[in-house]
Amino acid sequence: MKRQGSLEEISDGRLYGRHDMVRAGCGGCRGCSSCCHGMGSSAILDPLDVHRLTQGTGTPAGELLAGKLELNVVDGIILPNLKMNGIDEACGFLDGDGRCSIHPHRPGVCRLFPLGRYYEKKSASHNAPESGDSVVNLSGESTQASSPSDKLYYEKETREPAAAALEETPESSPAAISFKYFLQIHECPAPNKTKVRVEKWLDQPELARYEDYILKWHNFLERAEALVARESDEGKIRDINLYLLKWFFLKEYDAQEDFYTQFEARLEEAYDVLEL
Repeated sequence: MKRQGSLEEISDGRLYGRHDMVRAGCGGCRGCSSCCHGMGSSAILDPLDVHRLTQGTGTPAGELLAGKLELNVVDGIILPNLKMNGIDEACGFLDGDGRCSIHPHRPGVCRLFPLGRYYEKKSASHNAPESGDSVVNLSGESTQASSPSDKLYYEKETREPAAAALEETPESSPAAISFKYFLQIHECPAPNKTKVRVEKWLDQPELARYEDYILKWHNFLERAEALVARESDEGKIRDINLYLLKWFFLKEYDAQEDFYTQFEARLEEAYDVLEL
């Protein structure tokens, strides 16, 4: 979901790289689970998130989707998200003490909070950001301040998103798109935050590979959204979504093999199957 917005209104005005220090440290949350409540359907998951959850919980993706995860349509594409439960809309993975029961294998959106990602399209000739309006992207319907950070990021575009995605090359190398991190100052209620290096805060093994994966998945989703946007046949739209759901989320990845290698093989095949 893309909306017009101002980076200055929701951030400290800075963009951060993985080695930069950012004031996001909250002392292990100190018993607070504010960011784990009231997220609606905005805690969107990617294939690595679901793979980690299946491995960490020992639960197949299909069972997770019948329990603590759910499916929603995001910009025309059906994607899984963390399900909120009860009158307090709490994440289903919180334990009886309100603590995260999946912290070692928590999704990327949870690791990122309260940071967001600022995506920029690069010009083909100069590899410089294109000029244009900033567009706030909201993953899901919730716009409340307590929603997860990955619901909110920016892209600089001068064209409609669907048209822009169609004009990129299939590989659209992540070199054609880049992102920086930004701090959402109205998201986390914890006081007296401390500075922490971005890469430490994210706690992502092989961060460089992970960032490359995020760019590839982001670019693929844009192309898939463009494909669905120009398709008028509801049956074909359903078939596209069922294929993506089964191919990237329900079909198990071999835990003994490198996830990123397997993902890229599936990504290449999906580009061919969907003729993107």
